[in-house]
Amino acid sequence: MPHRIILSTCVLASGQRTGTKPLASATKSVDVTRVDFTKITGLRSTELTVFGIRLGQKVEQARLVAQNAGLKWNVEASARGPLPVVSGEKGPDLFHLGVSADEVTRIALQPGIAQFLQGRCA
Repeated sequence: MPHRIILSTCVLASGQRTGTKPLASATKSVDVTRVDFTKITGLRSTELTVFGIRLGQKVEQARLVAQNAGLKWNVEASARGPLPVVSGEKGPDLFHLGVSADEVTRIALQPGIAQFLQGRCA
């Protein structure tokens, strides 16, 4: 079974940090499609973006960011309500978003995103 990475506001609330090997200190935001975030110490989930989409972002803003990046935005029905699903124009799902109070609360990376990840994440 492929591994999935889930970014969630729960990680921030529990105080967990990513990375075990120091490379550089965390910056304001790090996009997982451009940087190997596993090598950055002191990184919090709220500092990560995926194609520019971040936790805490308004859903409409996230939709616009995804579309500007050339990604396909679909909303599927789920038991918890609408589930935004982001995919490549002609490819598999890249990630699913959890939403609460019109804000992104979870980014669940799907196996299709592997080709876009950097370093040890790929």
